[in-house]
Order: sequence, then structure tokens, then C-alpha cells
Amino acid sequence: MSHRRIFFACSREPFAPSATETVALGQEISEQDRTRRQHFAELKFQKLKNMENFVDPSKIVIHNIPKSYSEEDVHLLARKAANGDIKMEVGKRRSKTESCHLMRSTDPEEQNQSLGFAFIKFQNAADAMKALRVLNNHPTAFFDDKRPIVEFAVENAKALKILADRHERNSKKIELRKKMDAMSMNEPEPGQIQKRKRPWQIAREERKKKRRAARLEEANNDDVHPERKIKATQAHTQKNKPAPKEPAVQPAAEQDKPEYAGIAVQRGIAGQLKRSKHTGTKIRARDRGKITLQRQQEQKIKRKENLKKLSVTVKKEKGAKPKEKKEDPGFDSLVASYKSKISAGLKLL
Repeated sequence: MSHRRIFFACSREPFAPSATETVALGQEISEQDRTRRQHFAELKFQKLKNMENFVDPSKIVIHNIPKSYSEEDVHLLARKAANGDIKMEVGKRRSKTESCHLMRSTDPEEQNQSLGFAFIKFQNAADAMKALRVLNNHPTAFFDDKRPIVEFAVENAKALKILADRHERNSKKIELRKKMDAMSMNEPEPGQIQKRKRPWQIAREERKKKRRAARLEEANNDDVHPERKIKATQAHTQKNKPAPKEPAVQPAAEQDKPEYAGIAVQRGIAGQLKRSKHTGTKIRARDRGKITLQRQQEQKIKRKENLKKLSVTVKKEKGAKPKEKKEDPGFDSLVASYKSKISAGLKLL
């Protein structure tokens, strides 16, 4: 309960005083103001039933603001009340506020008209409490029959979290944009040590700056005097335009031919037809195995033809076994004579 600050909503300060108190103080509250105060009190307690809502002790809401009041008028009145008196001037350094929002209508027919209430956020909760005590039910602040109704504002924790996240994202975007601008201009970041540049680097940067300035000046001149740009482009195109060739005299037979209705191949790299990587029919994925067998057979036939040219015959029958060598009788008799001579020599020894 303490973190929601319900005790600020339960205190008697935001409510209208009782009838005996008004008589004693010499103040008269209209019945219309009394019903309004009761209505605002009921709304506040209905809001506080939600556990996400809480009372902000440094933010007040002012009702019954005249439609002629601007946001600056309400802001100055709240600061004067926080200083102790709405008729005295207040310095810039006293009763500081963070924000002041006068709520206006979004309907285009009402032309941004004031809705009669505003939110003021103070830096200090004590200033907000003092402004509430001074300005609440003040008889001469607005009108005698329509006095200001001041109370502490009820905030929603989720809504504040969304606003804080949005503010953080926006601040990061601004920082990133500043860094990108500094990088584009080649300027060092605030915490970065600048390296000493050499003379040729400085000269190069100066040349770049001069070129950039010249381009910008040309662009500005073209924007101011567009007819100059048109004339310059026309002169450039006429200068670079090739001389027209005289039409060649065609024979009468070619003149009578009808015009070609097909697609003409243009000259140049873009108009050239690309050669295919292979000759013959297109090799598809389904025919890859068949084509390899066919090529092997063709290679065998070519090899045989080449051997025939070299007078070498190669003939092999299917399933034929190799022939056995025939025995030579002369060779056997020669071997037998050698054996007999060797055996005779061994006997003599």
C-alpha cells in the first residue's frame, strides 16, 4: 500500500471543506462545485481499485480552468501558488516544475479548445503540496462561483513504463544520428583522441571539401537557373552526337524485298549469341548413362580402325580359350644330346 501512496488520496486536503468550516472562513461554495468535487473523488477511488494505479505526490491536477487561460497562464499560476501567494511574482529558480499540460480537445470542429483541466508536475513533492493547499478552493483565482479544484494526480505504472522506454529509444536514436553525422564529416567523437594527420592527408581532405562545395554550388545554380542546365545538356549532346551517315544506294532487287519480321541480333557484347559448351544434342540428366556407353563403343571402333591402318590385326572371338603350344621334336632332341654330353663328362671325372 505504501508504494501506491493511498494516504494522499484519503487525506481531507483535496476535498471541499464542510459547511461549518466555510461559514467560519467566510467562504461560500456553490452547489455545482460541491457536486463536482464529490464526482472527482469517486472517480479517483474507482481508479485506485486497479493495482497498477498509484497517487503521484509531485503531480497535481487543476479543474475548473477558464477556457481563456493558456498553458503559460496555468503554469505561472501553479508556480505562484507553490511559492505561497498567487498575487506575488515568483523567480525563475523557485518552485521549479518539470512539465505542464493543458488538455485540449482533439475534435476539429472545436478548434483545439481547452477542456478545463491541466496537469502540473513539480520537481519537489513539497512544492506540489503547497500549491494544492494555496490554490484549492481559492476564491479569487478564477471566478467566485467556479473555484479551482486541485488534487493529486493518479498515474498508471504501465503507461509510465511505456513512456520511459519510448524516451530512451528516442535518445538512443538521437545519439546514433549524431555519431553518423560526425563520421560522415570525419570529425572525432567527444571522448575520442584525435590522431595527428600528415600534410598529404590534410591536403586530400581540403581537396574533397572543395569538390563537395563546388558540387553543392552547381546544384544550387541548377535549382535557381534550370534553363542553364538544359542548355548545357543540349550543347553536350550535340557535341558528342556522331555525324549522320549518307544512306547507301541499294539495288532494285533488294529494295523490292519485304522487311524482316523476326528478331535481329544487335552488334556489340550484349547482342552477341553465346556459343554452347558442347556440340550435338542436349545432354539431359536421364540420358547421362546411355551417352557414356555410346561414347565407349565409338572409341573402341575408332581404335580398331587405327590398328587396321597400321597393319595389325586384332581378332578375338567371344568365349574362345587360348590355344596350347605345339611340341617341337628338334628342340627335344637337342636337349637330350646336351644331357648325354654332360653325363659323359661327369663320368670321366
